[in-house]
Amino acid sequence: MMNKLVSADIEAYPQAHSMPESDLCRALREETQRRMEAPQMIVGPLEGAFLKMMTQLVQATSVLEIGMFTGYSALCFAEALPADGTVITCEVDEESVALARRYFACSPIGKKIEVRMGPALTQAVLQGVMEYCLHINQCRGTTAPSMEPAGLTINSLLIGSNTSANIAVEDSVNAIVRGVVLANHALVNRGLKEEPAALPRVTHIQFVELYLDVAIDAAKSAHRVAKRIERELQTDIEVEPYLKKGKGGQARLVPSSSRGYWRRWTVTAIHDGPASVPLSSPPVLKDRLRSILREDKAQDPHVWSALLDLAFKDSGPLSHRPRKLRFLALSDRARAKVIVQESQSELIAQLIQRSITSTAFRRDIAKTLFTLLIPPDLKDSLLNQDRVVFILDDVTANYPWELMIATDQPLCVCMGMIRQLETADYVERVRDTTSTSVYVVGDPLTPSNYPELHGARKEADLVASLLKEYQYTVNRSSQRLGALEV
Repeated sequence: MMNKLVSADIEAYPQAHSMPESDLCRALREETQRRMEAPQMIVGPLEGAFLKMMTQLVQATSVLEIGMFTGYSALCFAEALPADGTVITCEVDEESVALARRYFACSPIGKKIEVRMGPALTQAVLQGVMEYCLHINQCRGTTAPSMEPAGLTINSLLIGSNTSANIAVEDSVNAIVRGVVLANHALVNRGLKEEPAALPRVTHIQFVELYLDVAIDAAKSAHRVAKRIERELQTDIEVEPYLKKGKGGQARLVPSSSRGYWRRWTVTAIHDGPASVPLSSPPVLKDRLRSILREDKAQDPHVWSALLDLAFKDSGPLSHRPRKLRFLALSDRARAKVIVQESQSELIAQLIQRSITSTAFRRDIAKTLFTLLIPPDLKDSLLNQDRVVFILDDVTANYPWELMIATDQPLCVCMGMIRQLETADYVERVRDTTSTSVYVVGDPLTPSNYPELHGARKEADLVASLLKEYQYTVNRSSQRLGALEV
C-alpha cells in the first residue's frame, strides 16, 4: 500500500475541480497498482489533469516524454493533443512497455503515441535528428535529388556533461553519435518504404565546447566511441584527427574530470530504529580457530566441513530490515544531491533469496530489482555513466547491483562497476603493493547447501589468461579452496 502525502479530504478538493480521469487511464492506473512492483512511480489523476491542462494551454502539437513507466502520462498527453499530435516517449523497461502498449492499442488516441525503447538521451537525439531531416526534406520541394548536398551537418553541445545530470563527456559523445547513427538507419528504412527519393541524412557532427580541457576529452572520446559504434551498429565513422580552434575558447586552471574518473555512488540503509549488533566471536577465539583449521583440517575433514558450514550459515531473516535507502551520487557540481527512497525490503529480500538459491540467471528478477532499488531521478544518470564505484554498507552490499538489468544486459556488462565496502571493522595496517602479482578466485569452497558455480570457474580461468597476456604474474588454483587456503 502506498503512503499518502496528504489527507483524503485535502486531495478530494482538487479532484472535484479538475478534469475527470478517462476510463482508459483509470483502468491502466488500477492494473499498474495491482501488477507492477513499484506502482508509486505512476502519475496520478491530479498530475494527469495538470499535464492535460498545460498541454492545451501552450497549444502543443508534439510531446517528448523521458521515462514512460506504464504509459499513464503518455495517455494524458495524447488525450490533450490535437488529432495530428504526437507523443514520443522513452522507456527502458520491457515489462512496463508491454503493459503500456496493450492500453495504447485499446483506443484511437494510442496512435498518437510512439514508444522508443532505450536510454533517454540517445532516443531524444534520434527523434530530433529524424524530425530535422524530414523538415529539410519537406522544405527542398521539387529540387532534384542530384542537386542536394551529400549530407547534412549538425552542431551539438556535449549534452549533460556540465549540468546536474552529471553525464560523463564520453557518455555524452556516445549518446549523441549513437542517436544520429540510429536516426540515419531509420531514415534509410523509411525512404525505401515511403519516399520516391532518398531522404537527407546527417553525415557530419561537430561538437562545440567552450573549455579546452573538455574539448580535448571529447576528441579522445570520439575516437573510442567511433570504434565501438562501428562494431555494434555496422556503420563507418571517420573522426577528424585534430581539434579546430574557434573564437572564444577558454582554458581552465582546474580541468574537469578525465575519462579515467570513476563516479562515486554511496548507498546506505536507513534504519527506523536502533541497528542490531551483529554476532561476532572474540578475537582470541578467532585466532585459535584459524590455527586449529590450519593444523587439523586434513586429519578430520568432517570437523572442517562442519566448521565451514557454521561459518557460512545464513543467520536467517533480519529482524529489522531497513525501510529506506540513502543515495549520494557525487559529481563535479558544488552541490551533492542526496535522495532518500522508500525500500520494499521484504520483497527485495525475497527476490534476492530466489536468485541465490538457483544457478540460473533470472532476468525478470534482475529487472525488477533495478526498478525497485534505483530511484527514478537517478536511473537515466546511471545508464549514461561509463564507470561507477558503489560504496556500500553492510546492508546494501547484499544487493546484486552488478547483475541488475535496465534494458537487455546486466549493468556490469554495460559499464565498468566496482564496489567498495563501508566498514568500521578493518585491519589497521594494510600492506600495499606495487607488484603485478594477481590471485584469481572462481567458485571458492562453500557449504554443501550452496551449489557449485561452474560458470564462475570458467570466468576465472578467462580472467587469469587475459591477465597473463598483459604480463601479470597470476596465481590460480584449479581446486576449490576455502577462505583460509586462499
